[in-house]
Amino acid sequence: CAMDVAIRLANIVCAISVIKGSKAFKENADDLTLLVAEHTAFVAENYEDKGKFPNNHYLSDIAGVIFGSAFVVKTRQNALFKKYLSDALERLEGEVARQLNEDGSDYENSSYYHCFVTELLCETVALLESNKISFSQSIKEKGVLVWKRKSLLSVVNLAVAAAPSGVRSLKRWESPFMTRSWWSRWRW
Repeated sequence: CAMDVAIRLANIVCAISVIKGSKAFKENADDLTLLVAEHTAFVAENYEDKGKFPNNHYLSDIAGVIFGSAFVVKTRQNALFKKYLSDALERLEGEVARQLNEDGSDYENSSYYHCFVTELLCETVALLESNKISFSQSIKEKGVLVWKRKSLLSVVNLAVAAAPSGVRSLKRWESPFMTRSWWSRWRW
């Protein structure tokens, strides 16, 4: 599904950000940029926005396209990827308004999805800000609410983890996204 490609895309772009000063990157920059471009185009042409209630898959797609197209635009100044980026920013604004409740929680009411959506939104906002890409203030405002809610969830998770053994173990359902960043912060 496009979400899987979007997650792979984000990981590729994050890996590039780690090796971008290396000899290996310089020798393979064109191939890596092409890889990012192909992944970005696939996701942008296959958004999972069908059905009555698009969900975190669609939000993942949007975040992946933002990461990939921002990278391609910064390195190649490609008009198609500028369009992908602009379109993804519009989609992000609409989905943030639709998928996040007023308190910043995810509308699907699942702690796992909430943490996943929190990472998507916070890291996407961090990427946009660090690369000086303009975006809607409403996205940033919801991002602050989401971040505050994630901080509260972290406290709750610690309390559950420290609870007596009779309480359901957190490790059985805990997401890796709750303990480490999914999208690394970086800039070109």
